[in-house]
Formats: sequence, C-alpha cells, structure tokens
Amino acid sequence: MILAKNELAGKVVAITGASGYIGSALTQELNKYSVRIVRVSRTKLIPIEGIKDLVLDLNNANSWVRIVSEVDIIFHLAGNTSIYDAEKNPKESLKSTLLPISQLIRASRELSRVPRVVFASTVTVYGLTNDFPVAESKKTNPITTYDLHKLLAEQELSIANQNNIINSIILRLANVYGPSLSESKAEDRGILNKLTRMRFEGKNIQIYGDGNNIRD
Repeated sequence: MILAKNELAGKVVAITGASGYIGSALTQELNKYSVRIVRVSRTKLIPIEGIKDLVLDLNNANSWVRIVSEVDIIFHLAGNTSIYDAEKNPKESLKSTLLPISQLIRASRELSRVPRVVFASTVTVYGLTNDFPVAESKKTNPITTYDLHKLLAEQELSIANQNNIINSIILRLANVYGPSLSESKAEDRGILNKLTRMRFEGKNIQIYGDGNNIRD
C-alpha cells in the first residue's frame, strides 16, 4: 500500500462514470491519496472541494482529447452496465461501450501521450462454467450481448496496449458490493447490496431453484 501511495503521489487521475456506484466509492478512496482527481460525467455533479469536474460526452473525440491531455491515469467506468439493456438495445450498448474506447485510443495517438487506463469489464466474458475457481487464463466465452461488447472493448484496448498507444489493465469484475454514495442504476446490478438492505429492513428474500447454484 505504501508503494502504491508513492506511485500515485502527484498524479492526475480521471474517473469516468464518476456519479455511478463504483465511481462514487472510488472517488472517496482516491481522495485519501496525494492525487488530483478529475470526475467525468454526462451531468453536473455535486461539487467536492479539491476535485475538478468535467461534464463531457465520452462518445465525442474532443472530450477524450481534453481528458488525455491533462491526466496520467484514467479509471474508465462509464458505459452500459446492464445485461438487460444490452439485449433490448444492442446498438446503443455497443456505442456506449466501444466508441469511447476508440476515441480514447485515437486521442492518445494524436497527442503522443500514453496514459495508464484501468477498464471495468465483467467476469461474465467467461460465460457459464462449472470449473472453479475461474482462472484469468480460461478461454472467454461470452453468451450475452453485454459480455460480447465488453470483450470487444477489451480486445481493442489490448491491441492499443501492444502498440504502446496506451498502458492498460482490465478488471473483470464480479459481484461488486460495499458502501458507496451512489447505488447502481441498473436493476440487474448491485444484487448483494440489495439483498443486504432487504434483510436490514426485515423483508423476505426470494430464492429461485434449490439454493445450490453458485454465482461467484
């Protein structure tokens, strides 16, 4: 942790999707470090002292030129987070997932800057498996539109990484849970938080099947 703090000292860190569940929690955590935080969102956020806010459309190339020109590290959390929404509107899901990545890479190439990029992907790019634990080396097998779009974004980042356009790392997130200033806006996300809240409120939890299925 000490090494990480030393590496982050003085860095400018951008968080896209800063108003979301993970983005809000990440902002709180990074605010403990000696970094300059830039929150990026589609809508105006409630100001936080010492933190810079940018209201930008991440499908726009100029937005990424602005971000890349002034930051060192980018946590890219923005984009569609719902499997259901991706199935209902695959075109919009693909646009919100893949186009910002393309624009980020383009901006980095044009500016000759190599930002550190942390991309929020999903564990479901592996599909359904009975082999646990699931190793990173396991072959990907997306079975939903959402998984496929995330995998395409991963692949585009990997190519740019190999060509030294960006320096990226991909996080294949599973069931993320814990406190945050914001809840997940997608109905099919944040299940553990929702179940925990229901129990605190004394509500019954409905189990489908015999309860023996394993998710993570």
